[in-house]
Amino acid sequence: MNLNLRTIKVLVELHCVSRAIALRAEVESWFSFLFNNLCIRLRPIRFCLCQCISAKHWQRCLPDYQRVFARGLASCLLLTLCIESPMVHAAQQQRLTAPKMVTPLKFGAVPQQSASKLAKVWLPLIQQLSQDSGLPLQFATAPDIPTFEARLANGEYDIAYMNPYHYVTFHQSSEYLALAKEAHKSLQGIIVVKNSAPMQRIEQLQERSIAFPAPAAFAASMVPQASLKQLAVQHDSHYVGSHDSVYLAVAKGVMDAGGGVVRTFNKMDPAIKQQLRIIWHSPEYTPHAIATHSRISAQREKLMGALVKVSKNKKGKALLSNLGFAGFTLATDADWNPIRELKLHELFTVPADKASTTDLSTEAK
Repeated sequence: MNLNLRTIKVLVELHCVSRAIALRAEVESWFSFLFNNLCIRLRPIRFCLCQCISAKHWQRCLPDYQRVFARGLASCLLLTLCIESPMVHAAQQQRLTAPKMVTPLKFGAVPQQSASKLAKVWLPLIQQLSQDSGLPLQFATAPDIPTFEARLANGEYDIAYMNPYHYVTFHQSSEYLALAKEAHKSLQGIIVVKNSAPMQRIEQLQERSIAFPAPAAFAASMVPQASLKQLAVQHDSHYVGSHDSVYLAVAKGVMDAGGGVVRTFNKMDPAIKQQLRIIWHSPEYTPHAIATHSRISAQREKLMGALVKVSKNKKGKALLSNLGFAGFTLATDADWNPIRELKLHELFTVPADKASTTDLSTEAK
């Protein structure tokens, strides 16, 4: 049905008559429905109509016979125009079929490397997991590890790839629960020095400057520092924000040594890696966790199915190899009990807010 200006004028007049003779309950409700639905495509006219309706000259009183006539005419006309109007039907259908906005689930990855490198290797994997699970997933990270820790503390990530110490900490304080871990792999910390450096053992790092990613970086910071403390090796610790920045600082001679992990060292740029050598390995520990926040507990089964699937097919294995992963396996909270038994919180006081870092490279940004 097409509404021309003449028809709209009649409707406005009838509406205003109904207001004047107190017919709001019977006629004005019809007009409101018609006005809001039929005139949805006539927004430029709508403002003028509203102005006309509020004009004082429509508020004059009418004799009784005119009230009766207006009441009957208005009811019949409005009822005829409203019932099964194509425009009303179209507007209702549009509202019913309009796509709903879906908020993606944030998949946060600990920033062991620069954000650009992380995005390059994590994005294709997360896109595949999203496709396999049917869940909208969005890659996320942080400019440095302390910021990542602060976001975990606030529960900002729906899903997170985090180190073992992060997991035991934020499982308790922020309601993250382990879902999966890397299959057939353990986590091992290392300390590296420059090839030309005289140090061969960590005992020789006395009074040396040592770079670490962040205070709560488990295998790259906490475990090496615990060993140095047990050996009474006095040293200057500098937190530089990421594993990449540690290796770069040592290669450039800015730091005497640095803490990292085997996986990130093996994935380092060959031009940097060939300038370094490892002088210490830690014991092996349960690897990083993929954990979910309690608010998405209903989606855990779908995510686990996608993680298992990507670990078994050829395409998935190719994506995992970019991260240095062999695959994923189901994990439980108890898998990280050996980390709890280390009682690292008794050896270190990790700042609750963002720790200060030494900016040694734009690669860490």
